[in-house]
Amino acid sequence: MSLDIVLWNWNSSKLSVIHGIYKHSCSLFLYYKYLPGIVESLSAAYKNYEEGRLLRVRRKMLRGQISNDPDVEMLSKSRKDQLTLVIDELLVRARRILPKASRFSRTYVRKISIRIMPSPESKPDEKKVKNNHDE
Repeated sequence: MSLDIVLWNWNSSKLSVIHGIYKHSCSLFLYYKYLPGIVESLSAAYKNYEEGRLLRVRRKMLRGQISNDPDVEMLSKSRKDQLTLVIDELLVRARRILPKASRFSRTYVRKISIRIMPSPESKPDEKKVKNNHDE
């Protein structure tokens, strides 16, 4: 089986057939020229397929959890599906935000402390204050 490479010359409106060594080098040139685009499109298609598959699995698990929850038993199936979509979207958005928040905390936060202070309206008990000073 022979594969001929035929080129169309737009200026002279003629067909040219490439023979011999030029045929092989032209084939290799076209192969290497378009191979990265082909590989990139195949990898993007596979990535989209895997993301869709994982999304379906995650939503199926979420639907199972929602259907087993006694608090949402009285909801209709369509409402449960809407709830599933909302919760899934919230989870996706939280995953996008969490890396940014953790990067910010690693870079800028040095120390976190929590102090409980009495409100200005409340007055300390005099007995407790005296006992604290006696110790």
